[in-house]
Amino acid sequence: MKSFDSLDMAEISPLAVRAALRDLGWTEHPSNLAASTLWTPVAKQRGTDVVLVPNDPSYDDYAPRLLEAIRTLARELDETINEVADRLVTVASDVVRFRSSRDTAADGSISLADGLDLLDGIKAALVASAKSSEEHRAYFGNAYWKQAKQFLERTRLGQTEHGSYVVKVLSRATNEGNLAEEQQYLVPGMVSHQRAVTFTLMRSLSATESAVAQFSRSGSIDVFYDAVSAGLSSDLCEAVGRMVRSDSSNVGVSAEWSPLAPVSEDVPSGSTFKSSDREILKIAVNSLRESELYPDITVTGWVEALARSESGSGPGTVTIVSDGRVSVSRGTRVRIALQSEAYGMAIAAHEAGDRVEFRGDLTREGNRYWLQNAVMRNK
Repeated sequence: MKSFDSLDMAEISPLAVRAALRDLGWTEHPSNLAASTLWTPVAKQRGTDVVLVPNDPSYDDYAPRLLEAIRTLARELDETINEVADRLVTVASDVVRFRSSRDTAADGSISLADGLDLLDGIKAALVASAKSSEEHRAYFGNAYWKQAKQFLERTRLGQTEHGSYVVKVLSRATNEGNLAEEQQYLVPGMVSHQRAVTFTLMRSLSATESAVAQFSRSGSIDVFYDAVSAGLSSDLCEAVGRMVRSDSSNVGVSAEWSPLAPVSEDVPSGSTFKSSDREILKIAVNSLRESELYPDITVTGWVEALARSESGSGPGTVTIVSDGRVSVSRGTRVRIALQSEAYGMAIAAHEAGDRVEFRGDLTREGNRYWLQNAVMRNK
């Protein structure tokens, strides 16, 4: 970890300090000092320090005043100056932590082989998630490699942390640009593609963890096919398997979101995988790779079932029973993941008993069919 003494104050912007304070629930107060802003904790007690944040890095006293603000913040948060400085340097990035609890030495190190397995698995998981953010598939192979490569090129590894062996992956939460400070704070339009991929990573890992647990209870491979619409893939299962390749190894994944962009409420906070999950993950890898793809297929029929999140809004999954009039045999059930507007149209068709028509890429996953990239046509 970079020590605070070696940290260039220019790496920490006034925006970073103010955004971090706002995210921690601190309150900004009017100040007679044009070059500074005054902040206090929500429940300020007598004797509690205030933080005076300098506004202009061009001032000669910017560095010492910022140093004093960081020291005050460290006291209030009961953190070290290094921890506070690290938080401020990375404020514009989402931080995903992969924490390994394999056999670690007293200094927090692990064997070279275990470390390489973990890093290989992390890279593969990031690639799978970048691909899944483009389209949900049971197996990608080389598909969408260009998009995944672009995501990897914009992603960085953070500094190490004390404790168990931790790999930090940093991805920028907002798009680059010289916007005014208030425009950069919690503006939905500023959310970057990298954050969208990170959301996909956390959702798909949670879906994988849940599918592994369900399979261990039921033994049904269908739980993995059902989770494809949530981002699970053969590629991701293989990546997770690499992370827990050695015996007695657990890997926990958690995300710390940048306060500069809004966070979706449905994004899971973390997932955990164990070495005992390896065999189940291998079964999922092999089964999902057997999925078949039939491009540009038309499906007509009636809506049999609709399902979406408990919130009752947003995207959902529709099950269509084919009438056999076009490409798919009569009675075949096809599942389709739809965005909110198309899902609403499917609800209306179901209530009216109307025939529906979709066109897309048909995939066969075991005994189940999914229509990917589906477009609904008005009948």
